[in-house]
Amino acid sequence: MRTRYSATLRKRRDVPSWKDLLELSIMERESLMKVEVLYFNGCPNHQPSVERVRAILRQERVSAEVSEVEVTDESAAKALAFPGSPTIRINGLDIERAVRGSADVGFACRRYPGGLPSEEMIRGAVREACGQ
Repeated sequence: MRTRYSATLRKRRDVPSWKDLLELSIMERESLMKVEVLYFNGCPNHQPSVERVRAILRQERVSAEVSEVEVTDESAAKALAFPGSPTIRINGLDIERAVRGSADVGFACRRYPGGLPSEEMIRGAVREACGQ
């Protein structure tokens, strides 16, 4: 009975297949994701961080809008709640959970172990934004 029912559903054009539903789910998830890389001019970790973000998005098969936001001075750093360069935010949330909501902001270098945000940290934030 189950096989016959499934076959009947697939023949109807108005009922999407599981592949259609999966593709729709991916498209909705991807269209909502916004990635920002905040940095100041001259930051040596800015461009490598952008490249790492793009590589992880490709690996995770997530299409996202990636914006690079230059922070020009201390007042801009305060206005953007900028904890240092580079800062990566996905859908407005810092990829480093411990920094979210922190009052520590300023026009300074941001220190990550190894210099760059880790692949694991970025990947975890991408997956969090995807609801995984």
